[in-house]
Amino acid sequence: MKATLSRAGEAPIFIIPDVSPHLARVYASVYLKKHKAWMFPAYPPFLEMVLNDLRALDVEFDEHATDYLEKLPTQAQLLKQVKEAPVLGPFTSYAHQFEGTAELLRNPRWALRWEMGTGKTKVAVDALIHLQRKALVIAPSIALDNWVREVRVQSGGTLSAVAIEGATKAKKLKIVERAIAGEFDVVVASYDMARLYGVPTHSKHVEELLGSTVIPMSTQVKNMLKQVDDETADKIYAAWKGMAKMSVLQAMTDAAIRPNLLQTIPFEVIILDESHRIKNIKSKRTKIITALGKKAHHRYLLTGTMSMGNPLDLYPQLAFLARYICPESYFDFKKLFCTVAPYNENIVTGYKNLHILNERLNTISSARSINDCVDLPELQDIDIKFSLTKEQIRDYNSIQRNIGLDFGAYGTVKNFNGGVRLNKMLQICSGFIYAKDDHAAQVCDDCLHLFECVERVINPGTKKCKRYAELKGLIVTNTLRYPVNPKLETLKGLLEDLLEDPAEKVVIWANLDAEMDDIEALLIKQKLQYVRVDGSTSSKISALVNTFDNDPNCRVYLGQESTGIAINLVVARYAVYYSRSWYLEHWLQSRAREYRIGQTRKTVIYRLVADNSLEISQLIALDTRQDIAKMLSEQVNCLLCDSYVTCAPKGITAWSSKCKYKKVVDRTAIKPERIQSW
Repeated sequence: MKATLSRAGEAPIFIIPDVSPHLARVYASVYLKKHKAWMFPAYPPFLEMVLNDLRALDVEFDEHATDYLEKLPTQAQLLKQVKEAPVLGPFTSYAHQFEGTAELLRNPRWALRWEMGTGKTKVAVDALIHLQRKALVIAPSIALDNWVREVRVQSGGTLSAVAIEGATKAKKLKIVERAIAGEFDVVVASYDMARLYGVPTHSKHVEELLGSTVIPMSTQVKNMLKQVDDETADKIYAAWKGMAKMSVLQAMTDAAIRPNLLQTIPFEVIILDESHRIKNIKSKRTKIITALGKKAHHRYLLTGTMSMGNPLDLYPQLAFLARYICPESYFDFKKLFCTVAPYNENIVTGYKNLHILNERLNTISSARSINDCVDLPELQDIDIKFSLTKEQIRDYNSIQRNIGLDFGAYGTVKNFNGGVRLNKMLQICSGFIYAKDDHAAQVCDDCLHLFECVERVINPGTKKCKRYAELKGLIVTNTLRYPVNPKLETLKGLLEDLLEDPAEKVVIWANLDAEMDDIEALLIKQKLQYVRVDGSTSSKISALVNTFDNDPNCRVYLGQESTGIAINLVVARYAVYYSRSWYLEHWLQSRAREYRIGQTRKTVIYRLVADNSLEISQLIALDTRQDIAKMLSEQVNCLLCDSYVTCAPKGITAWSSKCKYKKVVDRTAIKPERIQSW
C-alpha cells in the first residue's frame, strides 16, 4: 500500500486507494466509499499519530508525500523563526508567547488553555502576522473593540481589523460588504452575531411545520421557511396553505430573511476567544459556530476556562477543532467519561476515565498559568468583614428559615424557591432587597422555565425572560433599602484609606444594579471622579477604560462583574469586590483584569463579606472553583449548611458518604413480594 498526498480544501491529507478494513484502525481514518479509498489528516497535531499507525501497517509514501514530510517545519524551527521576526508592535513577546505563536503556526487545529492575563490575544495576532491569511474572530460582545485595537497595535498597523457592530442589520451589512471586498485582514464578530447571522439554520418549530403538511411542499417553499424566524414562518405557511402566489411568499421571505453575513466573508482562519461559550452541545450558538468553523482549515481556541470541571463541556469545543478528536457520538462520549444515576441517565453523578480525556486534550492544546509565564508581583486576597444591622439579621434569618418576608405595600412573600432565596439573602447583605408584586411570584411559580431562569439568573419580565412579550410592563421591581447600609459604610472607609495617595486608583466590582447605584451615589458624595461600566455602557467600554487609564483625576473604575472580560486595568493595584455573582467565569475573568502581564506592583484584592452570612460560603465555593450556578438548582442546601465551610475545600458533596446528612436519607431496600396472578 502506498499513500499519496492530496488536499481537502486547504488541509493536506493522505490518500490510500485501498478497501482494506485494516486501515480503519489508523487514527482519524475516513473511508471514501465513492472513490474506494481511505483518507487521513496529514497535518499536526494529528500527523504523528497517523504516521505511527500507517507505518505499523507497512504503508509507504510516494515521492510527493515524502518531500512534504521532509520539508514540514518542526516546532523548534518555527520557534526560532518567530523569535527572529521583527517586532512590529510596541511590546516584545515573553518566552511563553513565542512558544504559543510557534504552536499555532505548526498546528492548524490548536487550543491555548492559558489563564487570563497570560497574553493569549497577542499570541494569536502574532500568528496571524506570520500566516498572512484572512481571519474571523468570534469573541464576547464586550471584547470586540479590544480585539480590533490589539490587532492594529500588536501588528504595528500591518493588519487591518473591523468589528461587525451596529444597531441595524443595514449597518452590519455595510461592514460585511467591505470585508467581502477584502478591505480587512481580520473581522471580529460576537457570539450572538454568529448565532443570528452565521450559517443557514432553522428551528424545531420550522421542522414541525415541514413535517405537518399532507400536501407535498416544494423545495422552494421549504427553503423560504428555513430562512426566517418562527413567527414569519407561520405566516408564510398559512399563506401557502391559502394558495398564495409564489411571488407573494417570496416577498414575505425577502422582507424577513436572516442574511448569513459571516458565511459570506472570506476567511481561512477562525479564532474562538473564550471558546467555552460553545460548551452547550444543544445550543443553536454551538451548532452554527461549529458549522461556520468548517470553512477554515486553521481553527484556534483561546480560553482559560475550557471546562468548569464537567467533561461534557469539552466535547463541542473539541468537535469544533476536528471531529476525529472525539470519534464517539455525544451520547457515547457521555457514557465513556460520566457516571449517571441508575434511575435517570440525564443526571450525571460523577466522572471517570479522565486520564483518557486528558491525554486527548494534551495532544491538541497547551496550558499555561500566569505564575508559570512571568514573574509577577505578589497577589494578596484580604477579606474585610462587617456586621449586619438588627433589621437585616431579622430579614436574613426569616428568608434562611423560609418563613417569608413582609414587604409592606408589596405584600408578604413566602416559600421562596432555592435560588431566589439565596439571592435575597445576598441582597440583604448589600443593604437592600428587590420586591415584586404577588403577580411576579405567581408567574414564576407556574412557569415551565423556572429552573432554567434560576440557573441563569433571569428575572421575570426582563428581556431574557421566555415570557417577555407577555409580561413586558406588567412586573415592576422595587428596590427597598435599609436605613443603614454597613457594607457601603465599610467601602467608604476603605476608599478613604486606599485613595489617600493621589497616585493610586481603585477598581470596584459589584453584581447587581442596585449595588452599582449605591456605590455610584457614594462616589459622587465623596467627590471622586469615576467611570461606570455595566450592561448599559459596555458598548463604550474601550473609551471608559481609556479614561480610567489616562486621566489622573479619574480615581475609580466601577464595573459590573460580568463585564470584566478582555480589558486591561493594570494601572490599578487595588481591587474591591463589593459583591459577587454566582458565576465562576465572572469571578475568574474579573480577577485577571489587574493581575496580569504588565502589572509591576503588588496587587491586593479586598473582598467585603458580611459576618456569619452566605457570602462566606459563596467565597469558599468561588475560591475552590465550584460551579455555583449548578448548585443553585441542585445543591442549594449545601450553601446554607453550617458545614459547607469545611466540606467545600475537602470536596465533600451533598448526601455523599462523608456528608453529615447522609444517614438521614439512607433507606433499607425491601425486596417486593411476587404475587402470582390468577
